[in-house]
Amino acid sequence: HDLGKGSTPKELLPNHPEHEARSAELVIEISKRLPVPKACRDLGILVAKFHTHCHRALELNCESIFKLLEETDAFRRPERFENLLITCEADSKGRTGFEKISYPQSNFLRGALTAACSIDTSYIASQNKKIKISTEIKKARLNKIKKFKNEFVLSK
Repeated sequence: HDLGKGSTPKELLPNHPEHEARSAELVIEISKRLPVPKACRDLGILVAKFHTHCHRALELNCESIFKLLEETDAFRRPERFENLLITCEADSKGRTGFEKISYPQSNFLRGALTAACSIDTSYIASQNKKIKISTEIKKARLNKIKKFKNEFVLSK
């Protein structure tokens, strides 16, 4: 997931800006050369692109959380999203000094997904003949994420 760090220009070190996109491209390139199963390749690309977002989940605004869920296809593929969260937690705990540190980002993002999925899309579709249904579903999911985030923050 951090393959792109190896291509960081020397003048930018020790930082690795935009390594996520470079990492995702390298995962694709490696997968073309090696017999990597499609599911592993796809998870590798997701982890490369989105691990920083997951690590910073508690700092993200509700729009960014929704965008993360949408771009990772979490609404349609929650099992793959779960694998992303497990991998990000392993990445965090794999760093020296972080082995025993809790990783609340996983439960936070799981909860945000659960909240966003709790809306009744068929009801929204049946009530909104004159407007774009996807816009109303997004609005409802954002409202659920906002409510969840407020409750999560208050519980800490």
